[in-house]
Amino acid sequence: MQPLIKWAVGAVRGLKVEEAVPQLIELLKDADAGVRWAAAIALAKLGPGSAAAAAALRASSQDSDGEVREAATWALARTEQE
Repeated sequence: MQPLIKWAVGAVRGLKVEEAVPQLIELLKDADAGVRWAAAIALAKLGPGSAAAAAALRASSQDSDGEVREAATWALARTEQE
């Protein structure tokens, strides 16, 4: 799934965090589990800067795909770090 991470990061490259987060939140709703996973990982890499995504990550922590659930849970923990 490494190419998907590069794709998700590339999709928001050059954007300010506050601009990137809403786009990544939308990707958490994508039909493709790999895209949802990559969006969660990208949000995790933003750390506390992606705190606005907390509600969407909580919802994704209940995703039908186990890898998406794990990534969303990890991302949620990273957004709550100070």
